[in-house]
Amino acid sequence: MSYQPKPEIEQKAISYLIGKSNIKPIELVSVGIHRNTAPKVCIYLHSIGRLLRDGRTYTWNPIGTVVPGPMSPVFLGYVEDIMEYLDGEIARRGAFNRSLSNTYINGGENSCYNNRQWADTLIKARKRLRNCLTVQNWELLFDILREIALEVPGFMGVIYSRSEYAQDMLTAERRMAYAAKKPRTSKDDAFHAERQAKVDAKQRAAREASKAADRLLQAQAEALLAQMGALADQSNLVVAMTVLRDMGTDKAKRFSPAIVPATQPVQLESGPPIVTDYVDDYEEFYQNHQAVTA
Repeated sequence: MSYQPKPEIEQKAISYLIGKSNIKPIELVSVGIHRNTAPKVCIYLHSIGRLLRDGRTYTWNPIGTVVPGPMSPVFLGYVEDIMEYLDGEIARRGAFNRSLSNTYINGGENSCYNNRQWADTLIKARKRLRNCLTVQNWELLFDILREIALEVPGFMGVIYSRSEYAQDMLTAERRMAYAAKKPRTSKDDAFHAERQAKVDAKQRAAREASKAADRLLQAQAEALLAQMGALADQSNLVVAMTVLRDMGTDKAKRFSPAIVPATQPVQLESGPPIVTDYVDDYEEFYQNHQAVTA
């Protein structure tokens, strides 16, 4: 930093520039600063982080302070990555908006405003970010990142994402690290054997329960067909099992017009009354099925 203004000149410039934007150095002449000194004062204030530069104009920056000394390469690389992303995103949104406008002109869209992807916030953030290429101001960078995140919440995942090759290498490293773990001891083998035995017993019990439930379901279907008076038809057995499985036993009873309470005899037109004797067996099948499946 070759030029450093006097304290009174610096104070005059700060009092005039504070809170203002898009100020040219020549405007400092109005506060008594020489026209040749005004650009130097603005450059000095920009170097210490008090002003943001946008072309030939300056804007007051109330955020953060500049870290003295040479710029950190980590900071500079981080800013360059974000700048590259902003350039690509602004160009992409501009191309999309132009395509949307052409579609609107050709009658393909009712409005070129509703689906528009605005880039004004990103353009403002890019102008502010350009100052971080010359001065190291972490607070200003964090505020710019906050402003970008409000517009594009997941932009950091777009900037820093693993390539397919990097992901494959990471997976291979994880497999090697997992394979290089401490080998099992006899205590570990006994634990895993006991656990596997429990798993096998549970699976066998589940299979037996499923088979018992299937047997009861078939018996209930046969009982239902017996009530319908069509036990000899094998196709009706499939229909009855489907009805029992999908609708349940209670609703399936509605399909059997012959089901009546055991205390009410069925009186035919001729001959002695017949009392049904299959209701108790049916209820027994139903109760056994509920006990097995519970």
